[in-house]
Amino acid sequence: MKPSSTRGAARTAIVLSILALAAVAALFLREGFGAGRVLLPLDTLYQFEPWKSSVATPLEPRNPLLLDQAVVIAPWLHFAAERLHAGELPLWNSLDYGGQPIGGAYQMALWWPPNWIYFATRSPAFFVGVAWLKLVLAGTFTLLYLRRLGVGAGPASVGALGFMLCGFNVVWLGHNQTNVALFVPLLFWCVERLAAKASLRNAALFAVVVALQFCAGHAQTSAQVLLVVAVYALVRTRVEVQGTRLASGGLAKLALGAALGALLAAPQLLPFLEYLHDSRGLAANARGDLVTRDGAWKGLALLVAPKIFGAPQTHDYVGPLGAHLNYSELVGGYVGRLLLVASIVGVALGRARLRWFFAGLLVVALCAAYQLAPLHDALHALPLLAATKLMRFALFVAFALAVLGAFGLQATFERLRWNGGRVAFVSCLAFAVVACELHSFGFGYNPAVDASLAAPRTALTDFLLEKQRTEPPFRILAVDDHALLANANLFYGLPILTGYDSLELERMTELVAQLSTDPRGAVFAQEIRWFDRDLPLGALLGVRYLLSSKPLPGPFRLVLDGPCKVYENPRALPALFLAERTELFADSATRLARLASPDFDPRTALIEREAPANLPQFVQLFEDVLVQKNELELKAYNVRSLAFDAMVTGRRLVVIPAAWAPGWTATANGVPIPVERVDHALRGVWLDWGYWHVELRYEPASTRIGLWIGGAALVMLFVLCARREPRP
Repeated sequence: MKPSSTRGAARTAIVLSILALAAVAALFLREGFGAGRVLLPLDTLYQFEPWKSSVATPLEPRNPLLLDQAVVIAPWLHFAAERLHAGELPLWNSLDYGGQPIGGAYQMALWWPPNWIYFATRSPAFFVGVAWLKLVLAGTFTLLYLRRLGVGAGPASVGALGFMLCGFNVVWLGHNQTNVALFVPLLFWCVERLAAKASLRNAALFAVVVALQFCAGHAQTSAQVLLVVAVYALVRTRVEVQGTRLASGGLAKLALGAALGALLAAPQLLPFLEYLHDSRGLAANARGDLVTRDGAWKGLALLVAPKIFGAPQTHDYVGPLGAHLNYSELVGGYVGRLLLVASIVGVALGRARLRWFFAGLLVVALCAAYQLAPLHDALHALPLLAATKLMRFALFVAFALAVLGAFGLQATFERLRWNGGRVAFVSCLAFAVVACELHSFGFGYNPAVDASLAAPRTALTDFLLEKQRTEPPFRILAVDDHALLANANLFYGLPILTGYDSLELERMTELVAQLSTDPRGAVFAQEIRWFDRDLPLGALLGVRYLLSSKPLPGPFRLVLDGPCKVYENPRALPALFLAERTELFADSATRLARLASPDFDPRTALIEREAPANLPQFVQLFEDVLVQKNELELKAYNVRSLAFDAMVTGRRLVVIPAAWAPGWTATANGVPIPVERVDHALRGVWLDWGYWHVELRYEPASTRIGLWIGGAALVMLFVLCARREPRP
């Protein structure tokens, strides 16, 4: 057969395999394609008020484990789309935590290209469309990688299907983990291209893939993926595959591509690193993984029978720490029983030298994911690696089994000396078996619900929205933390004092934690289960409305009765005020103790340094201008900016009880002035005598610098692609 005919047949086989993968993915997600349906577990919100009492018949979530999609992924996408349609980048979220640098909140994935579809359309169809796309890409990239290794079309298609619908990709389908996971086989494929030809264009391709996975919205998975790819690249410098080995030139090009990819992703990475620096994220995420006690043997059992202990969607799973908690971690390595058996054959009978790498990856990933000593303990002790949550190494359990399974099928055909029609028939049969196994395991795990469940009107939200329309800015606090869940408040544009993110501004967390005796607030405000301390600090933070399922004592005044009661706090301070006095506290612990004191006067500002000596001086244009009293008038209060007019009779501090963060700038009558950190975590500006128009705006240098770096890297990428390669 002519080489051109062989290449044509190979391309046809790849196209047919991709079409088969796409069809299986569509069948798997068929519920989400129905009219009036959305592939988003919005029904999980109906466990809580005010949604619970808004329906006549109690609504039981089809999969309560997926609550994070309804309170992180969807609200943040909604928020970002709203801000972009308003004409500005979603860099600051004033509706949670008293303010949050959401541009650095990795899981919003602002720079992830598929999300731009939602930002442009805000269509509910986005969620099923992007889920289908992720599955198809994961399968396609695995197929291309296996074919690159010389695996036949049939075994490669079965292995690709196994990774496409593996446990990890199913349970995290609606989360950002799978945005990153789909690039695992593509990164391996890029390494193979560089091994075959160490060209600048192949380095540029690797850079694009590295940048995309950085922007995909899950830093922990990105770190694990790049670590595994780096090890694979080092192995390829020693192991020959298809007559090629990654030479020193290819390794250098790989390093160049990785560096260029990181630079391309700078608009995402720099704000994230800034936010991480001001949070406790690393320390909190390095705490013990959720898979504990008998999790190891259960995880290994789930590789064979994923429903042996029940499943969240059937409401009968009980794991090591209780119902539902660990299922996503334990079942991530499942690829079906046929591929599991085939992977054993692949190690035992396969000829591919790379099978030993994947066998080693499988062992390491199993130990990491299921906490098998001593390897897990050694990995957990490595700097920064513990913060990536080692239980997520189940991704590499699935990928290794899918690849080894393809090797096993290939080895079986070679041992039996099958070819042509017999191989095609058995491959199709194996494909069908794996498809049935994985469909039986995962179908219904990601349910489609009625689109009308999204942000319904309720008596409570209508009341608060009316107050927001007619009253000055305020904040809301759910005292038992079971109403108006963060970040679902973003669907309505209502401001709450808490939030839900894997990062939080450390100082704001410390401040909010003073309102509760719950010890879980020591690390994250999101973990506080109750707010039971009636302190003047609540008034300082602008908490005007409290939500509670139980009656609250005076001075709180009931303003809306119902399953979730709304109380008004008459002591709440306005969105900005002039401090009546200042007290200097350089020590953090002493400052917090003062703020948490029952006799603290919230109009007293605690400062960390004296007022600047060189404050702008008011330029008096008319001699008869007299400043006889102190006044503030709020002129604008937007998501990432505010403006006010001030008349002050002397040097005074204006307190804005909202979160301070790097990037907040201010001008007084057009002259730049510093934004001070007051009351431990809040903002303030000093003004001297006179009339002032003051504007504050969030313009983080990390985003600006990141865009410049990313733009320069993009130009460099085009240069690499346009440069002609020298002939050998």
